[in-house]
Amino acid sequence: MFNYSNFFFFLFYLKKHNTKTEIDQFAEKAIGLGTLLSFRSLVSSATELVLNRKAPHIYMCIDNAHIQYTPNYYGLHEILPLDTLANVAGIYRNVDTSLRATVSGLNRKEDRREKSTVFNN
Repeated sequence: MFNYSNFFFFLFYLKKHNTKTEIDQFAEKAIGLGTLLSFRSLVSSATELVLNRKAPHIYMCIDNAHIQYTPNYYGLHEILPLDTLANVAGIYRNVDTSLRATVSGLNRKEDRREKSTVFNN
């Protein structure tokens, strides 16, 4: 049978010492990241809409140039500026250059850090 007194003592200990578990820290960061990505999606949609209404010639020029080649999944440097220009204009069809750069930077940092002790038990 589950011993509730030990469980409540553990909760009291966590609140008293103000410590957070790795899962709590991960949940806070994941919620924050989701909020930022949702806000970023809303801003890019608004940017695309405003650019399409106020400067349709510029928007169509960027859009047509972006459609002319296959998606740049591998980050080829020849067409990366056009992907970046499309992303600034609010066009996120297949590739998000700034998000890819951020995630690749996180992966490199993770390789340098020590492994988490949660899964090494």
